Order: sequence, then structure tokens, then C-alpha cells
Amino acid sequence: MNQISLGMGDMELFEAYIRMYLDEAQMLVKRGLRSAYEEKTDNLRCFRGKLQVSGHIRRNIAHKERFYVTYEEFTKNRPENRLIKTTLKKLQKVTTDGKNKQDARELLLFFDGIQESVDYRQDFAQIRIDRNSREYEKIMKWTEVILLGNSFLNFSDGLKARSILFAMDEVFENYVACQIKKYFRENWEVSSQDKNYYLFEKPRDFQLRPDIVMKKGEENRTVILDTKWKSLPDMKNKGWSAFNEKARNDIYQMVTYASRYEAEEIWLLYPKAKYSYQYEGIRDRFETKIYGHTLVIHLFFIDLENMEESMKRLSQGLESKMAGEVKKYE
Repeated sequence: MNQISLGMGDMELFEAYIRMYLDEAQMLVKRGLRSAYEEKTDNLRCFRGKLQVSGHIRRNIAHKERFYVTYEEFTKNRPENRLIKTTLKKLQKVTTDGKNKQDARELLLFFDGIQESVDYRQDFAQIRIDRNSREYEKIMKWTEVILLGNSFLNFSDGLKARSILFAMDEVFENYVACQIKKYFRENWEVSSQDKNYYLFEKPRDFQLRPDIVMKKGEENRTVILDTKWKSLPDMKNKGWSAFNEKARNDIYQMVTYASRYEAEEIWLLYPKAKYSYQYEGIRDRFETKIYGHTLVIHLFFIDLENMEESMKRLSQGLESKMAGEVKKYE
């Protein structure tokens, strides 16, 4: 796929496809719409092209100043441009996104003087992609999908489709945050992508953004949870050093979060995978002394096939004495 902004927010999937079509149309317009010779027949005041004798006699017995002729005109009113204009007008009507609607309207200005297509299949049949019209190849496939009512998602007969790729770390992060907010909202204050702290106060640089911050005001308790879309290595065959290599940066990052948020508990949330069981109950808890108290870092594995059970186990872990106990040092 060509580039598509990850900052599209909550844009619906159909609107995202419209956005990509408009982007393709904008690139085509920047390169310039192609013109072609179009055969026309008309009754003109000047002689041009080839005289249609029978038609000329029939129409112009009383009009000696006119010529009924067939001629070729170099124009942008070629089938590709007619089809694109028709598509833009259709998308302008169906889109509910303000920017998509505005861009479609502005693009139509470049198609002024070009007719709309009245017979889609006939116009598509006239298209010949050659070295002078290669710029149209991608957008015409999209145009055919839209005008002929084909699905964006199901393709056959070798038709190439555009893709929208989702960063799985962001999908995992947002999904888990949504589930935690839903499950813990009664007893905890839950925020995602918290922006309250910077690594340095002076100057205020390097903003910290832990994935999930949970607070219990009555207990003066802050817990930080961070999602990591990665699978941990096989401990039996690769040893503890393999985990150190894989999770080193995660651990360092969590200690930084704990120091600024004055949190005693950190939970690293990994997706449950092939070797997750090797860590559960054995190597899933780390302790260190930091700023006058004990910091506890937990590894926790989210079972994406059973989210309800995972939330229940996480709740038990958070409420247990082992997870919640703060060991103060004089």
C-alpha cells in the first residue's frame, strides 16, 4: 500500500478507503490529467475534418454557411476521466467525513468540462493502459470497484487490492486498555496514555506515557501497567539470558515510570503465547529497592482467547497481598 496516516483516529473503514481513493486522485491531478483525441460529429460554421455528405445535404439545404462534419478533438473528456469524475461525485454524496467531502469537491474542479459517464461498462471497455496512461492503472481498478458495486474486501480473478495495515502493538495496547477500563471502572480510576509526568522537570522534556495507570485514592495506591506485543523466549532451551535480552528495555522503562509516578507496582502485560507458562509462578515477579520502598514488577500474560478470565486473574493479582503489599525501608 501507499502511505496512509496512522493519525486517522476513529475514521470508519469505508471512510479510510474513500480517503485512499482521494489521495490517489490527488496524485493523478498533480501529474496532470491526460487528454486524447475524441471523434465528434457536428454542424459547424467552418469546415473541419471530414464532410458527412448525406447528413450535410439533409441538414443544410437552407444553411449554406454550415458544414455537417466529423472531426477529432484533443480533449480531456476521455473514458478514464469521465469515470473518475463520476466516482468523485458518488463519493462526495456518500462520505460522512468532512475532509473527504471537501477534498472530493475540490478535486471535481479539475474535471470541469469533462462529462460524467453514462455507461460505465462501455467506458471501461474503451480503456487501454499504455505508456502514456500508466498513471491511471491503479485508480481505474479502484474506480471499477466503486462504480460497479464490487466489495472492497473480497477480490478474485487476479484483481489487486489496496491494504490497510494495522500496527499490532497498537491494536493490542488499545484493546487491553479498553478491557481494563471496562472491568475495573467500579473500584479503580483508570487512564490510558497518561501524560502527567516528564522524565525531567527542568527542562520539561521527554514526556512519559505509560499505557495504563490505575489509582485507588482511598489506599493511596498507584499501579502502572504497560502492554508489550511480543512473545518471551523459551526458558528451558535458551536460558534466562534470552529473557534478559528480550525484556531488558521493558524493565528499564518500567523502573523509570515507577520513579516518576511513585508507584510500588508495575505490571508488564504480554500476550499469552507458546512459552508463557514457563514464566507463570516462577519468574514472573521482580523486586528492587528504589526511593525508600520496594518496587515490584510483575509479568502477566493476557489470554486473548479468554479475556474475561484474564481480567479476573489480573484482578486477583492486584488485590492479593503479594501484589499490593508495600515494603517500606527506613
